[in-house]
Amino acid sequence: MNKTWLPIKVEDFDGHINDSALKLYALTFTDSACLISRTLGTSLERISKYNLTNDKLELSDELGSGIVDILKLTRGELKMQFDSFNIVTYIPFPDEKYKDQTAAINDQLANESWYLKGSQFDMKKEVLIEFKDSLEDRIVKPPLRKELNAAVIHTFENNYSDFHLRSIWGVNYFDNTNIISLSELEGNGLNSTIIITEISDSLISGYEFIDGDKSLIQLSIAKTNFDQINKFLLKEWVLKGFEEVKDEYG
Repeated sequence: MNKTWLPIKVEDFDGHINDSALKLYALTFTDSACLISRTLGTSLERISKYNLTNDKLELSDELGSGIVDILKLTRGELKMQFDSFNIVTYIPFPDEKYKDQTAAINDQLANESWYLKGSQFDMKKEVLIEFKDSLEDRIVKPPLRKELNAAVIHTFENNYSDFHLRSIWGVNYFDNTNIISLSELEGNGLNSTIIITEISDSLISGYEFIDGDKSLIQLSIAKTNFDQINKFLLKEWVLKGFEEVKDEYG
């Protein structure tokens, strides 16, 4: 068997899209009846034994056992129901042939701010992500503490930011593919994996799957001329007026 599947969509029993953390896990079924669940953006993996009977997949490991319903299985698509709120659609993992560039990607992102285009936040808004090089005050489970870092996502509309999301991010190389993961720290408002296709000093390009559809992604570095800003700020200023700005909550 030895086939790896990439999650591209999670929905509930009514067909509503669910941005579940299951979008972060690629599944590899091996010939030895083992299922390897890999946390994309990290090197963490969990191995379970599986037994397939008709349309039922029984999984077991040291933490316990459970049964998953297989709703569809073809060469190009796997659909599994974990529960009423997590019906996951998978496709075969992309057949990419890229060299490992995780160190370069990590060095470029860490402690820099990048504009993001093409994401689920991209509806008439400008998206800025502050990538950190540590977890800061973020709390994650022990196996991931050395592989994930903090991030803050800001969206701007009319030069005003009214949305901020505390997040975590990671980079890893798996199956000839460089991957960035980005997820919300509290809750399931964001679980994203970006497959990288090209990098330069100021631009990182790739794609992700949003609601099952392939979406091109572009990260461009946000550069600021600090010397020029300091030159303008380091003098006396007089307040001549102000205006009140209301956010979506009033």
